[in-house]
Amino acid sequence: MTDQTEMTVADAPTAPATTEAAPTEVTPTDPDPTPTTGNTLDAARAILAQRWGGDVDVNLEFADAAAAAAGVFDNPALLAAFDALDADTQAAAAEMFARIGRQSATEAGDPSTIDFTPDPLAGADAQTLQSRYDQLTDEIHAAHVRGEGWVAQRLDDERRAVSAKLHGDGPIVGASGRRM
Repeated sequence: MTDQTEMTVADAPTAPATTEAAPTEVTPTDPDPTPTTGNTLDAARAILAQRWGGDVDVNLEFADAAAAAAGVFDNPALLAAFDALDADTQAAAAEMFARIGRQSATEAGDPSTIDFTPDPLAGADAQTLQSRYDQLTDEIHAAHVRGEGWVAQRLDDERRAVSAKLHGDGPIVGASGRRM
């Protein structure tokens, strides 16, 4: 019979030493003080670089600007939840914010023009709504003349929302489910 002795923690084999440095704490002097969990953000950026190619930096600027305008960076719980996501999900979230940013920019290609201010026409009377509708119509035509189709489209989307407030967007009389 073999003599069995108890093994203690001190007797346990140790893992070989590695030359990898442990992750460091983020200090205020770091150029990018964004907390990360491992290399998840790097992996997400690599995924986005494959999808977006050379547009990765500008698309990430739009994503950051949209997230900032929405108050994402002011919510520590949301940031912690984002950090816990896998790289594919982080990349998908960045793509979503980049799309929102591009659609919300008032000037094409400029993420600094993203503005999520509240609707100034909420609760406006019919005369104010009609005035805004007419103004938007004039701006749409001017944008088309300048060859700025993307501006005209954004203005038309806004005009459609004003029209819905002014006239409603319920079914047309006859209630066959048709809408304006």
